Amino acid sequence: MKTDKHLNQFGLRESDLAYIIKTLSQFDTIEKAIIFGSRAKGNYSNGSDVDIAIKGTIDFRTLAKLSYLLNQESFMPYKFDVVNYTKTQHNDIKEHIDRIGILIYDKNILLTA
Repeated sequence: MKTDKHLNQFGLRESDLAYIIKTLSQFDTIEKAIIFGSRAKGNYSNGSDVDIAIKGTIDFRTLAKLSYLLNQESFMPYKFDVVNYTKTQHNDIKEHIDRIGILIYDKNILLTA
């Protein structure tokens, strides 16, 4: 759980969330991004991954590039699990995202962390 006063509701540093949003904004086809899983529920631990669902006209190349940028090119101490919301075949995952997911990026709206 959150113990560091410099962490946001997801257990991420604000600078890391800003980097994630900046990275998402580099892709014209990503319309929205939603954090889900333990980071959205608030029952994360220090080692919890960051689950992000992306919406838009997403192809495999976009998904792979985003995952690479977050997992390999950044210096953030988290593992990112990026899923294409539209193409996921698992209805239980979609229902989970719809129920507890928290929007962190909408290309048509400026969100503040």
